[in-house]
Amino acid sequence: MRSTTDLDLQSPARRHRHHAARRWQRDDLDARLAPASTGAAHRGQSRAVPRVRDARPDDAAAITALANALIPSTTYTWTERLEPVAERAAWVDARQSAGLPVVVAVEPDDDADVLGWASFGDFRDTERTPGYLITAELTIHVREDRWGRGVGRALMAALEDRARAAGKKVLVAGIDASNERSIEFHRRLGFVETARMPGVGELRGERLDLVLLQRDVGADR
Repeated sequence: MRSTTDLDLQSPARRHRHHAARRWQRDDLDARLAPASTGAAHRGQSRAVPRVRDARPDDAAAITALANALIPSTTYTWTERLEPVAERAAWVDARQSAGLPVVVAVEPDDDADVLGWASFGDFRDTERTPGYLITAELTIHVREDRWGRGVGRALMAALEDRARAAGKKVLVAGIDASNERSIEFHRRLGFVETARMPGVGELRGERLDLVLLQRDVGADR
């Protein structure tokens, strides 16, 4: 699960846990909502726009680390299993071989420094129901030390360009409801919430809610 009701609708225990982990709730999707100054670690850092390129085999370790980063402390990914690098590398290869994008954001002057990654795939089974071919579901992750610095926006722009080139007209994001900053990030980029599905998942004994957001990217809308 990539990305599910508002915090004030959750149980006190769950609310406490998520407040305790607030630093993680900036969302691995960008967190442009963070204050302009986020501490000494960011002072003096370059604000150069990151470059986005296709993922390469040597990016597999960085991509895996980003995919696994929030699994131990949140319910955002709807799994407790940490994915091995070899498994994620095979996933990247399979996606790219199928013509689906897997892109990474890197520093303009350091092609190997992966700041985040993103991809999209089929929204539903398009072989049995080809009517869904115009829609794709995205996933996007940004390294914690680059939250709020435009990496997520750059990755999303690249995904939208790839989606249009592939004839897609709609991008969908499925987000864990507790990941409020991810939901807000997508809204700021023009995504519209279209559904909340309560209790459709379960992890660590807690029922999980899913939020669906979508954005039209086709030229005819």
